[in-house]
Amino acid sequence: MKKKIGTIMEEEILNRAKWIALKEGKKLNQLIEDALKTYIQEKDAGRRDKSIVQATKGVFKVDKKIVDEILRQEPFYEI
Repeated sequence: MKKKIGTIMEEEILNRAKWIALKEGKKLNQLIEDALKTYIQEKDAGRRDKSIVQATKGVFKVDKKIVDEILRQEPFYEI
């Protein structure tokens, strides 16, 4: 099922997308949908390649001693 959306983007990006759609004989919405599908597939593939630990490494800056203490306190997370 198709759903209408509204968005705001940089005018230059929109103009370039319109030009590409015209050159490829596509409607603008087809070009945008194709680009989003490709982007989502790449993100999904990247997510499958990494464990949650690898994907979130470095997101939280916490001293290793604090993490070790938390792991010792919570039996559910024992290694």
